[in-house]
Amino acid sequence: MLKTKIRGMLQMNKMLKQVISILLAIAVLIPSGLFAPVTEAATSEIPVLLYHRIVDTATNEWTDTSVDKFKSTMKYLNDNGYNTLTADQYVNIKAGVEAAPAKPILLTFDDGTPGFVTKALPVLDQYDMNAVAFIVTGWIGKGYSMSQSQLQDLATNHPNISIQNHTVNHAEGVWKTMTKTEASAELAEANNYLKQITNKDPILLAPYGDFNSDVQAAAAANGIKYSFKVGYPNQGDHASGRYYVQMGTTLSDITNWIGGPAPDTTAPSTSVTVYHESFSNGKGVATQSGNANLTTVTNKVFAGNEDGTALYVSNRANDWDADDFDYSGMKLVNGKTYTVTASVYVDADIAMPSGAQAYLQSIDSYDVVASANYEAGKAITLSGKFIVDTSKNTKLRIQSNASGKEVSFYIGDLLITEQVTTEEPTREPALPFTTVTFEDQKAGGFVGRAGTETLTVSNEANHTDGGSYALKVEGRAMSKSRTIIMMNLSSRRNWEPLQVLQMIRSDQTLISPVKI
Repeated sequence: MLKTKIRGMLQMNKMLKQVISILLAIAVLIPSGLFAPVTEAATSEIPVLLYHRIVDTATNEWTDTSVDKFKSTMKYLNDNGYNTLTADQYVNIKAGVEAAPAKPILLTFDDGTPGFVTKALPVLDQYDMNAVAFIVTGWIGKGYSMSQSQLQDLATNHPNISIQNHTVNHAEGVWKTMTKTEASAELAEANNYLKQITNKDPILLAPYGDFNSDVQAAAAANGIKYSFKVGYPNQGDHASGRYYVQMGTTLSDITNWIGGPAPDTTAPSTSVTVYHESFSNGKGVATQSGNANLTTVTNKVFAGNEDGTALYVSNRANDWDADDFDYSGMKLVNGKTYTVTASVYVDADIAMPSGAQAYLQSIDSYDVVASANYEAGKAITLSGKFIVDTSKNTKLRIQSNASGKEVSFYIGDLLITEQVTTEEPTREPALPFTTVTFEDQKAGGFVGRAGTETLTVSNEANHTDGGSYALKVEGRAMSKSRTIIMMNLSSRRNWEPLQVLQMIRSDQTLISPVKI
């Protein structure tokens, strides 16, 4: 009996060793990251871009991005494999419940302007991109923002656009001092409005860019998962950074922000006609070479000469009995590169010598720019590039090789073009300015508007290191809540974007021009 038990225990021990060996083998074969938590996908920051207005022609340096710049940026993101996120994707990835795609990025657009619908949305749809539209609910249908029907269409027909909370009034200078009760009331009002449009609870917030701990607590209490400010660094879930795209922002700036490959800086080019001769008004600048006769004719239609007018080159006995086109007559510039194209035709009844060719040459070096075999009754095209070097050449010549020296031919059209780069015009440098600090307790040339505003220099608030005073503006009619903003212009280059935006939003302009 004892022997039987011992034998059984030995067999079980052997089986246990086999099981352990199998498990160890499986552990070796399975990739180490297979069972890693999804949260690892969100360990690196997801870049967030902040846009305001997309317009045909940018004029406001703080809010405007031209359609052309926007298109080039979206094309860059598409061509380089970036994946734009919805609000839900962003939240899920940050929470670690969804794996991030390759090169994730969040595109955000503040204020819900009509240009988002008419200018930005077609480009986003073209590249199958997602984006977040932060909507100021109290602005809908009131001119600066889109209409109610446009907002509803976004929610109904464009699932790639996440409609999120940008407060009710977009009031400046209040979100830093709001109580939790005040902030919660406004956030709840905006949330309720947007939910009626989208049938979804907003989960992202941009409270003007200002915040305090009460505002952050109110956001969390109202179901907001992440709140955004202007600029970096990130300061927590309810002070997340965004890269602020302005009128002067370049594609290189954006690629540096998001860590992408350098963009192709080759300037786009277009073909510009420098000289075109159809011979419809005579010989133009053409002159005879050798003993050739030059005669303009009509009703000689062939490929490349649809109008039928042509220059007939006859009485040829030598290859140089031909047709010359002087550089100066065509206004070609020394050192430039041009493309020349000429259509040539030989009558169908001509007995073509073997090896006969048409030549397009630079004279006096006799470099061949282009050549082609003559074909009786068929049009041929001579086309090639050449560089004007007046120390070697002064003209172009259409002639033949020695085998074709007696062949008469027609020139139906001569076109010379140049590739010209098309670059964005450079803006003039900023005018000199004198710093206004308000530390002298003077308004510095600023005046109130509309007869209702009162300007005073106050030490109630200041946003500059070492400063004590700022300009206090009271009696502003546009804000429904508080009518006070605090401005400090101690250094134009160091203005906080947020403060500048606060001033812009009041009436879409910073201040009336003031010489400082």
